[in-house]
Amino acid sequence: MNYMVINDGAYMNSVDDPLRLNVRVPALKGTVRATTQMTARLFAASAFGSFTDFGFTPYNTANDSTRTPMMDPATLLVAASGTQDVNAGWSKVYVTSTVPQGRNIGVPNSSYRGARYAEVRVRLPWIDKGTSPQISAVMVERQQALNLLSHDAAYQLRSCCYTGLQCDVVLSGDRFVVGSRSLKCTVTGTSTEKIGPLPTFAALAPITLTSPTLIHSASVATAAAEQFVLKAHYYDASKNLIATQDSAPFTTRGNYEWAARTFAWTPPATAVYASVVPAIQPSATLPIGAEFYVDALGIRYQSLRSVPPTVNGYRAARHMFIDLKANRVNLARNPSLTDNNPVCWLAHTPGTASTPALVRSYTGRTRPGAAEYTATLTGATVVHPEGTRIGLGSNVSAQTAATPLEIVNTGRRHILSAYISEQAANMVPVRVFVEVAEDVPGKGVVRTVYRGESTADVRNQHPERVEGAWARISIAFTPPAGTARWVSAWFGPDPEQYTGTVTSSFLVDDILLEEGSTLLPYFDGGGHHPDYLWEEWDASEHSRSHLYRDRRTLQRRLKEVIGDHIEHGTPYDLRYASAPKPEPQDPLPLQPDIEAPALPGVAGVLGDEITARSVVIRWTGHPDEGRAIVVRRQGQPDLVSGPGDGAVQVSGLAPSEHYRFSVLRRDNVSGQESTESVLHIITRAAG
Repeated sequence: MNYMVINDGAYMNSVDDPLRLNVRVPALKGTVRATTQMTARLFAASAFGSFTDFGFTPYNTANDSTRTPMMDPATLLVAASGTQDVNAGWSKVYVTSTVPQGRNIGVPNSSYRGARYAEVRVRLPWIDKGTSPQISAVMVERQQALNLLSHDAAYQLRSCCYTGLQCDVVLSGDRFVVGSRSLKCTVTGTSTEKIGPLPTFAALAPITLTSPTLIHSASVATAAAEQFVLKAHYYDASKNLIATQDSAPFTTRGNYEWAARTFAWTPPATAVYASVVPAIQPSATLPIGAEFYVDALGIRYQSLRSVPPTVNGYRAARHMFIDLKANRVNLARNPSLTDNNPVCWLAHTPGTASTPALVRSYTGRTRPGAAEYTATLTGATVVHPEGTRIGLGSNVSAQTAATPLEIVNTGRRHILSAYISEQAANMVPVRVFVEVAEDVPGKGVVRTVYRGESTADVRNQHPERVEGAWARISIAFTPPAGTARWVSAWFGPDPEQYTGTVTSSFLVDDILLEEGSTLLPYFDGGGHHPDYLWEEWDASEHSRSHLYRDRRTLQRRLKEVIGDHIEHGTPYDLRYASAPKPEPQDPLPLQPDIEAPALPGVAGVLGDEITARSVVIRWTGHPDEGRAIVVRRQGQPDLVSGPGDGAVQVSGLAPSEHYRFSVLRRDNVSGQESTESVLHIITRAAG
């Protein structure tokens, strides 16, 4: 295995370690038995300094052959490699990569230094002893290789664009590659299916070329060495999944060191969107509660053509497009629930898998169509903990129309409302719930469930919001900056009231989600008036709704104003109902460094076998060396069990009393404790 270093003193030497980074174009002569590989070093100003703020480690200057560059994988990524133009023994070999841009090379408001110098290396694995390859005509040229993913989808800047498969996914400041956050994935299942984040529609990259070769990339950090693949997903114009492709397996480095990987693939001709996520193979070193991190996701075109020079010539008159901002935007898709295809609402019943919600076309508050939920509890001894989803809940999907509740500006006040019609069999009030999951430094993943109004609250305190059988319930909340873009909400009974043989039966219709804290009248794009429009004129109703007050009158006045302020003859279009764009916001503060991630919480906590004097508290049993499960009740000694026990019995309770238990994980050495899972238990009556 040999290196040829292409710098001011080019020479050849032999080393054993593989190279980490690749950059650009040498030419080689000779018989090569394996693919030629290249790497590069980039320097901000001096070729003798290390680029620490981009992840470079200082080089071992005593022995050039062992200098292994470590670079920020989100700013320098291998975009393409291969061999071209084999002619008379000469092979043109190329590698394309992105290059860091920063404040020292003219990028305003950048906190990084850009690269000014590069060093290219060529690697010839398994070359025959005695072979003397020649190298010539090294060239570096500018290419177009922009990341097609949005900043949030690629670098987790302001909001989370992913859900999880067998894991919970939140934004975390524990460790990161670019910016101040990454995706923190906490394992919740260990079946044979791979574990990792799943893209939502906010994580899709548009493909504007026909069947281009795409370079997919991502960085993964795990506690132990784990095997993973990069999964590419391809979607049609309606964002329906049409194809997937896995890369070759890779192995992480362990010890939470970032492992950056790339692979190239050509999507189907009908693909209009693409996404990429890593998928980790379940293993013994990745139990339930384990954490790993994902960052620096990228999708780029593989481009080997230089940017053509600008040619001066005739330029047609500019065509202006003016996007008009609506007075109000209903952020709920399919708000009148005319159907559930694609599936945007799910029915949640404890003890069973979630299923698509049923939509009844023969009923509805104003128009045909309403979602129905009916369930009767059969496990009379089970008490459901806080946050248990019971009723109709919003879905999250890579398909836009299947994610009904999406916010635009995180950190802003929002209000969610819906009309509820309780059916004859219903026995408990229906309430609206919103859940927000965020990573809090020092505490780990914290899930906050906000309780809104119930139908009983509205009928007793707000009779003006009751229309016959329909009662309008609502909740005002502020999704913290940096949390998920979608709203995780559901309508159903309080978990502590869903006991015994209770039946919950109700209809949901006319859902409204908008920025603000004042509950305003419901509207959607189906209103029979020109002021009401579906976003992007989508007549399927699986889109957001826009309201333009006095649209006709104001449009005439606007045209007069525009005609007075643009060059005569310039064509323009007024665009209504275009997708709302996030407004400029102050950057998020950097999260403080944390020496180690917080302990994962306890999964699967529930109360079982409840009697007048005792209860069995269960959790998902799993091996976890050096840690214990603690069941805590105020004023009583802690009950400590092994994580693999899966249950503990609490006795000495009083009949018909309410008890609050906290279940958490504790490190046996440091004493560090995880966030608690709260369980409310009401004992049975004596007798």
